[in-house]
Order: sequence, then structure tokens, then C-alpha cells
Amino acid sequence: MPFDATTLDNATEPYGPDESSSKEKEDVDMFTAPFARIAVAAGDPVVRPAISVSPAGGTYVGGTSVTLTATGDNTPIQIHYTLDGTAPTLTSPSIVSGSSINVTANNTVLKAVAVDAEGTFSHVATHTYITEEPAAASGITVSFLKPLDWGSAAVSIWAWTAGDSNLFSAWPGVAMTEKADGWYSYTFEESITSVSVIFSKAGNPQSVDITGITSNTCYETDGTTGSEFNVKVVPCPIVTSIKEHQTAESLVVYPNPATDAISIKHLSESIKNVAVLSIDGKVVKVVENYSENERITLSGLPNGVYMLKVTANDETISFVKFVKR
Repeated sequence: MPFDATTLDNATEPYGPDESSSKEKEDVDMFTAPFARIAVAAGDPVVRPAISVSPAGGTYVGGTSVTLTATGDNTPIQIHYTLDGTAPTLTSPSIVSGSSINVTANNTVLKAVAVDAEGTFSHVATHTYITEEPAAASGITVSFLKPLDWGSAAVSIWAWTAGDSNLFSAWPGVAMTEKADGWYSYTFEESITSVSVIFSKAGNPQSVDITGITSNTCYETDGTTGSEFNVKVVPCPIVTSIKEHQTAESLVVYPNPATDAISIKHLSESIKNVAVLSIDGKVVKVVENYSENERITLSGLPNGVYMLKVTANDETISFVKFVKR
């Protein structure tokens, strides 16, 4: 064996010309250097531990407590994490499975990895937490999801500021800009820091008064009050520019529906990462350097519809939908 500084020599006698090497037989050395795993046949799959993060990354004004949980066959399993976006290592802060971390700093990038008793690493879980209300960079934008029964009609917006100062000359206001998937939006001048609005189908029907809007907000209908419809705040849709190279139809996610894990086959590119998105567009799980047919665990995710975003090394992006139940 070549010399290694981590090998401590504990020979009981100095070495000499004794041809029987009897003294050498009394030598007991201590090794602290890490060794590669053995007894794993070539081609055998490496069963990684899994790590789940709850709640997933997103906007939590004022901060949130994040629980990290690890599962796997080779216990005990230790979790190492960072909060600055750097890759976690064995020297990073560690916690036991089921422990929580308080996240208060804005734009905190949590990266966590689980390491089992055999030294096998899980995939790195990456989540970003926003703890401050984002400011409107170019004026407040309000968005509204048009009801399906409005047909081809445009969506109008009426607006006013403090002191009942109307922003438009006549009811029902102005037409909102049509976006994708039934969404309509309107952006106010940057000088307007608080605004109240009414959405309508060219004046009738109309929403209730929606007052005191101070940041970008998205709404959809939520029942009625008399002749007016109510609205509720919902996560704003993601607008993504996609370079079409590999279509979603060529990717296969299996099993689908899934219960505890999914895999992807028919990949034609080297994959940079795979992200699992909730139906409202939030990233709930990221797997770096994904290999075809590798398992992506879904532990900690509630049942529902998800979108898989597959990013290749050449920045090609593909999407495919799956269901967890």
C-alpha cells in the first residue's frame, strides 16, 4: 500500500533485518482515510437515500420553519445543508431527520443532502425562500383569470386611488391585455403605489371592489355576492420562454400516476437538472445531473397534478405533466 499521511504506524518494535518478519507481524496500523465501497458488483444500481423538504421553496413573508426529512435503508442517515446556495458537504452544518431550520433572510437558497451509513449521498434538494414582499419594479400589475363562460369577450378594468380619484375617464374602464391560458393583466404607472380595481365583462357582470392593492397580484373568481362576483388571490402563472428541441411527447414519465417516485426515459440529451413544479408554478424539488431511468422520490409532496421541467446541458427545456396520488 502506498504511503498515506492518514495512516498511523503502531509497530511495537523498530524494523530490522529480521528475515522472518516476525516483528512486522506485531505491527497494527490505524487507517483514517476514506476507502471506496466494495462488494458492489458492476452494474448494480446504487440505492440512494431520499430527502424531502417541507414546506417547499416559495414566498413566505416574515420567514418560515423548514423541516428536513431523510429516508433510506442504511441508517443512521445524516442531513447536511447550506443556506447560501453553495453545495453541501460533509463539513456543512448537519441535523438529524425530522429537524427544522428557521429561514428568515430574504432570497435564502437552501441546499440539503442526506448521507446514509454507507456514505451514499442523496440528490441535492434545492429550494429558494422569499421572505419579503417583492416590490413592483415597473408599477403594480394586476392579473385576472377570465371565466370560461365569458367566451370571447374582453376583460375590462376600472381603477381608482386614495381619495376616490378615478384613473379612467368612463366606466367600465379600459381593456386588459390578454396573456396565455385565459389570463389578462394591466400594469399601472410606477408612481401609483396603492390602487383599487373592479374587473368586469365590459361592465356586466362585475367584481366586488378590490381595494388597497400594493403589489403584483393575481385573481380569479370565487362565487358571488348579490349581482357581483367575488375574487380570490391566487399564485401568478409562470411565463416561460422555451427553446423547443425535445417535445414533451418524446419524454416518458413512469409510473404515471405515481405514488412515491417517478423516473424518466427516452432522454435524448445530457441532462443538467430536473425540476418538479406544482400546478401553480412553484419549484418543489430539483434533481441535478439526472440520469435516465433514475428514481425521483416524491416523498413529502401532497397528491395532485405536477409538471416536470427537464433542462438539458444545452439549455433546451422540455415539460411533461404527471399525477401523484
